[in-house]
Amino acid sequence: MNARRILFLGLQTLTGLLGAAMTALGLWLVTLGGTAYYLVTGLLLVAGAVVAWRGRPATAVVAGGVALLVTLLWSLVEIAGKGWMESWGFDLAGRVGLLGALVLASAVVGLIPLGTRPLRTVAIGAVGLLLTIAATLAFFWERPGTARTAVAVAPGPADTDWTAFGGTNAGTRYSPATQITPANVGSLREAWRFHTGDLPEQDGRVFFSAQNTPLKADDTLFLCSPRNRVFALDPATGREKWRFVPTIAPRTLESAFSVACRTVGYHAAPGEGAAICARRIFVAVADGRLIALDARTGRRCPGFGRDGTVDLTAGMGLKEPGHAFEQFRPIGHRRHGRRRAAGERQPAPRRAVRRRARL
Repeated sequence: MNARRILFLGLQTLTGLLGAAMTALGLWLVTLGGTAYYLVTGLLLVAGAVVAWRGRPATAVVAGGVALLVTLLWSLVEIAGKGWMESWGFDLAGRVGLLGALVLASAVVGLIPLGTRPLRTVAIGAVGLLLTIAATLAFFWERPGTARTAVAVAPGPADTDWTAFGGTNAGTRYSPATQITPANVGSLREAWRFHTGDLPEQDGRVFFSAQNTPLKADDTLFLCSPRNRVFALDPATGREKWRFVPTIAPRTLESAFSVACRTVGYHAAPGEGAAICARRIFVAVADGRLIALDARTGRRCPGFGRDGTVDLTAGMGLKEPGHAFEQFRPIGHRRHGRRRAAGERQPAPRRAVRRRARL
């Protein structure tokens, strides 16, 4: 057995192991009602490895080629279902890259005689393709920009406050607080615990995800739960000061499939002191509403929209409830767009975007 045959069988064995994993997981997926792609492709790869060991390299390469073609067609259908998003090229490369490399290497090693013109042509083409990909990545790779002259910015919050998702509306993600240090962080102990009680139903149709970043403003900690329920707590004791529970139709959450509330928004109107809604909490609800609350009482702000609510889906042509989502946090400058989720029932209007910069 020469070196080329050993290399060919090694490549086919690796491909066969990949196919075995795809077959097992694909069979499980089919029993759950999922796509048959993984099962079909896995069986083709396993069959190719078997015939390779039986001395039929051409048949093995053909089986791999068919599997690659099936993968390419399946990938294009999946990517088209996502609306050909801007990153579709990386998506396609991730789906076909490994299998394509294994099939190409097997074809070169197993079928093309050593030292022939076709082999040299294939080798030069493969090297050229790799160099092109490397040059493209090097050209578009993100690099640090040139430092610019500092500009004056508004003063940040108090050292114990965290008034936006990124600490400030500038997204600095920095706190000047000094009580917790690398020297004493290991001795910290839990001071209190708070349960929102916002749990999913038992039918398993909607998944909840805990992704919240609480905000701290003055003497209150503000947080939200997956169903956009807002809670105001005493930071020292965890005592609940107030809560706001929006009414959301279960059908909306089911359409979203997975729900989470990453943060609320906070805004303090300068010079208004203790007036009603001088400090506001904004929560973007899963059904597309933006609600403003008085940070002190948790009641809706009557001067914001209609009874404290603005419907951000108005005029967007949404056909499916829950297909609107907040791409940015609801404070300062925010964007409201449509959700395009896997398995959605009806097409959502593409690129429907609404910006609101005024509070």
